[in-house]
Amino acid sequence: MTEETPAVGSPRAALYAFLNDARRPDYLAAASHLDLRQIPAEERAEAGPTLARHLKVVLDRNIWFDLNKVSNRPEGNVEDGLPPDVESLGSIHAAGALVDVVMVRAQNDAGELVWRFSPTLVEKIPVLYDEFGFGWLGDHAPRWMHRMGPFGLELWQLLGFLTLLFGGWFVSAATTRALAGLLRPLTKRTRAAFDDRLVDSMYRPFRFTLWTVLLAVGVYLLHISLRAAAWVDRILLAFAFVAAVRIVSAFSEAWARAACEKLEREGHRSGAGVVNVINRVVKALLGCIAIIGLLQAFGFNVTGLLAGLGIGGVAIALAAQKTIENLFGGLTVMADKPVRIGDFCRFGDKSGWVEDIGFRSTRIRTLDRTILSVPNSEFSAVQIENLAERDRMRLFATLGLRYETSPDQLRAVLAEMRKILIGHPKVTADQLRVRFSGFGASSLDVEVNAYVMTADAAEFNAIREDVFLRFMEAVRDAGTGFAFPSQTVYLSRDRGLDADKTRAAETSIQVLRAERRLPFPEFAPDEIHELTDRLDYPPEGSSGALPPVPAS
Repeated sequence: MTEETPAVGSPRAALYAFLNDARRPDYLAAASHLDLRQIPAEERAEAGPTLARHLKVVLDRNIWFDLNKVSNRPEGNVEDGLPPDVESLGSIHAAGALVDVVMVRAQNDAGELVWRFSPTLVEKIPVLYDEFGFGWLGDHAPRWMHRMGPFGLELWQLLGFLTLLFGGWFVSAATTRALAGLLRPLTKRTRAAFDDRLVDSMYRPFRFTLWTVLLAVGVYLLHISLRAAAWVDRILLAFAFVAAVRIVSAFSEAWARAACEKLEREGHRSGAGVVNVINRVVKALLGCIAIIGLLQAFGFNVTGLLAGLGIGGVAIALAAQKTIENLFGGLTVMADKPVRIGDFCRFGDKSGWVEDIGFRSTRIRTLDRTILSVPNSEFSAVQIENLAERDRMRLFATLGLRYETSPDQLRAVLAEMRKILIGHPKVTADQLRVRFSGFGASSLDVEVNAYVMTADAAEFNAIREDVFLRFMEAVRDAGTGFAFPSQTVYLSRDRGLDADKTRAAETSIQVLRAERRLPFPEFAPDEIHELTDRLDYPPEGSSGALPPVPAS
């Protein structure tokens, strides 16, 4: 809006002249625009310039005048409902009361009609200055520093602001460095890595935040004008917003660095890469938020920008739906840790060794030595059986004996098999079971259940082989055999079994029965103790067996 030239004798001309004289500063000339009739004539020469300066300070800190809205007619605004020759310029909230800033038209000493600030306002200037004045620093600044500089600041205020900018930066840097020096030895004593990384990443954000706080406090003590405060407040708001974003970014950086170090120690290099990608995405989002906040702080309308970002974000999210789904699936696998790199696992109808947990998929080395790439969204959704976490391995088998086996022969086989398992040093006694479980279509079924004390599949196969070979010897020694699907035609002269061994097995059971030592349903505790670890394993003659101890 183009400012109209003030008409001579109008309220606008009087206000313009007062502001112009005060900014030079020529407070003696500015005092001529104050109605000093209530002040004794002998005191006006000394009190006038002081009151003019104080009024200028009060007005600068409370009212930002738009001269275009002040009447430019000699008679003033006759339609404002005020008495004739009275012009209202605004109001000041002071000490809980509203003080009107009013100009009145009256005759000066030369008998001319002029507009001046009202006697009522002049009378309240000392009280207003006590509340809105510059304070001790402004009152004791040299007179030449009262001259108005750029941005509506007096020279002493401008010098103070520059001192705050540079001095505050050095003070905040020194304070932050000292605080970091105190915290680092304390964080070294903890086992967690996050606090160490947090101290490192928070150094610059904390320094910037402290600098912003020092600026805000210092600006408050400078008592700057309303015009300058409008810009300084925006700058401080922008600094505060940037400080908040940088603090959040520092937390993200500290978390990412600590997480990456932990993942790399555990062998999850791809997982560390995913964490770095997430950290970059978070920083990019924080950067967008910072830009929007800065634009908002400086008065730009960001509603349209936010709407555009929202639509763009929805479009990107829809286009990258599967990628995002796989990303969060990978994060779930890394956080829950159902498997680690190198573990052998079973999921669905597949099994293999985990070779890598990546950004999009998990790679499995199958039993056929091929690489199976499973999307993380699918891998995290299925039941995963981690076979590498077993503390022992189950030995389970159902052995079928021939139907020609007599009950006592079967008892002898069961007893011998139990002895084998109890005596084996690699088989735990927990949940050990050898039972006659039922009558099969062509066999007498014996169910064997035991746990081998190893988590290594190769060692388990060797131990199971040794146990099964001993089972074969036990079955053979009992005079019976393993059954197989068949149809048997029995002749009266041929039973198909070893008669001598049958009699021997039955005799051994009869002796145990007579001595009341049948191991059914279990061996007696003293017998279990005596049988424990009696067998040699690996068996004598194998490559892993210990050499025999020579006789002394």
